Amino acid sequence: MTKEVIITLRGVQFGGAEDSAQPVEIVTPGEYYYKNGQHYLIFEETTEGFREVTHNLYKFTEDRLMVHKKGLIDTEMIFEKGKKTA
Repeated sequence: MTKEVIITLRGVQFGGAEDSAQPVEIVTPGEYYYKNGQHYLIFEETTEGFREVTHNLYKFTEDRLMVHKKGLIDTEMIFEKGKKTA
């Protein structure tokens, strides 16, 4: 079952120096679904000054989060409970 949702992501973006931390918040429509014991969020992200969008897929369980971005920004990040991510 896919549900239309409003996604709010909050975080901190660091520049070159530690004291340059800036809060960041994204609020966007997206889709949520649950399949094979995992939760999924799918949404598009725009970046000011660019036409191309970034397609986002967040896949998560209680112990793990996988972030996959494709488009203007291409990356894959995995965060696991109890493990340090550099």
